[in-house]
Amino acid sequence: MKTITQLKEAKELNSKLLRIITPDQILEFAKQGLCPHYRAYNPVNKSVKYLFASNEINEWFNKNYIQFVKGAMNFELKIVEFNNPKIKTNVPGQLSQIEDLYEVDIDSLCDVSGIYFLCFNEEVIYVGQSVSIGNRVMTHKRSKVNKFNKVFFIFCPKHQLDYFESYFINLFNPKNNKVKKHYS
Repeated sequence: MKTITQLKEAKELNSKLLRIITPDQILEFAKQGLCPHYRAYNPVNKSVKYLFASNEINEWFNKNYIQFVKGAMNFELKIVEFNNPKIKTNVPGQLSQIEDLYEVDIDSLCDVSGIYFLCFNEEVIYVGQSVSIGNRVMTHKRSKVNKFNKVFFIFCPKHQLDYFESYFINLFNPKNNKVKKHYS
């Protein structure tokens, strides 16, 4: 366990990470339980302060969101883009009750770990999981097996991908998913 003097607020992190994502994005990761963090609870005003250890947050980011991609000329570094707001309209009815749902432009997908939903019009036709949703959806697009015109996703840590993919397949029973083992 770290001591309070070793921990910093997101905006105080002295890290190259802050050149890639903002302190607000790090806080959002923490609030969703996706990154390592500490919570300091003030019993007087009942506020919660999110704190981070620089080495832990850097290690987590490098492990989960930095990916080497070999290009024709050299390599590129793909990073997370979180400019897409949570959506509340034009969501297929099946997905309307999911609180932290995002919609992404099919041609400019972000590379995050999560569960994705391929939709055609107002129907979920496929549920999948990936540690790189952008790359995985582009594979679907190139294969043309699943005809879809919308993509939605939720963030999900790597260690829970199997569970939640199974859960949503069993819940929605999309026509293009094969039968998935029961979640437990």
